[in-house]
Formats: sequence, structure tokens, C-alpha cells
Amino acid sequence: MGFRVIDNFLTTPRLNVMKYEFKRLKENIPLKWCDETYPGQKVKHTRKVILKEVAKHYNFRRYKGFEEWSQNNTQCNSHVDKDEGYFKRTNNLKFPICSVIFYVEVKDLTGGRLVLGEDIITPKTNRLVIFDPGIYHYVEPFNGIRRAYLINPWNFKPETFI
Repeated sequence: MGFRVIDNFLTTPRLNVMKYEFKRLKENIPLKWCDETYPGQKVKHTRKVILKEVAKHYNFRRYKGFEEWSQNNTQCNSHVDKDEGYFKRTNNLKFPICSVIFYVEVKDLTGGRLVLGEDIITPKTNRLVIFDPGIYHYVEPFNGIRRAYLINPWNFKPETFI
């Protein structure tokens, strides 16, 4: 598949809840593990909506849970999403089912495009980006507001969280 971009993904009320939650954040949502029974807070429904969409395109038969975090006006260097704990221990790679980025709010942005291998995706409020495992990616330097919610669903609990 490579990647898929879905614009206007959330309803306006659900998007407004996400924007409100993100504006309240002083920092990023820290990386954390959530199993399939994760109780969640106000964005619980949004997680389910995102994962339901992802499951249309990827095999979720062995799905065990997901990791989540945010990038609240932060930039990331080139990397591949992987089980960091396993990589640190073995120097080998294990990948999530896929990688998911939801752009909660993008405003007055210069730069900040997502580079997925050879492809470039411009961030846009209420845009969902889903891409295959093992793709190196990064965010270009930027000015402006760029708030993103990220999920990596897994078929196993990564060593990072054990």
C-alpha cells in the first residue's frame, strides 16, 4: 500500500475536542502503551475511530494494542518506527503493523512537511496519514503550529513497554 491520506477525517465536534485537549497540553503526550482495553479519556472515541479505519487497510487479526504519543510543535529527525527496546538489545528491527499520524491542528505553517521515503505529504488540519511499516520518515524544519497525534498499532507488546 505505501501510504494513504484521508482528509476531513473526524467530524467537527470530535476534531474540536482534540484541538481543545492539545491546546491544554504544556508538552507532548508522552509515549505510552495502550492495550486493546485501554480505558482512555475524552479522546477514547477518537482512538477507536482511527484504529477502525486503520483496520480496514491492515491485518489486525493478531492485534494486541498500540503505542501513542504527540508532537506538539516538535520536529523529528529521520527514523523508522520500531520496537526501540528490542533494537537496543539486539540491533535488529521489529515493526508495528503500520504507523498513523493524525494532524489535530496545522496553522500558519511554513515547512513541516512529512517526508516518507521519496514521498512528501503536506500537513493539514484533520488529515489522517497511514503508512506501511519500515518506511524511514522525518519532518522538515518548520515555523507555525503543527500538532499531531500518533499511533502505532502492534501485533505484540514491544519490549520498550515490558
